[in-house]
Amino acid sequence: MRADHIQESSRKNPSETWSGRGKQPRWLAAQLQAGKELEPLLIAVNSSGRGCP
Repeated sequence: MRADHIQESSRKNPSETWSGRGKQPRWLAAQLQAGKELEPLLIAVNSSGRGCP
């Protein structure tokens, strides 16, 4: 998966990412079921389309 397509990442393990396309990964579904919201998991994107540090 290309880095400029990643939209969400796990806060516990940043290597777990999801582009927002297709079925939600297990780590994301588990966090949502635990009451977490999707917005805090979003990765900031700068004007070049790449994630900000």
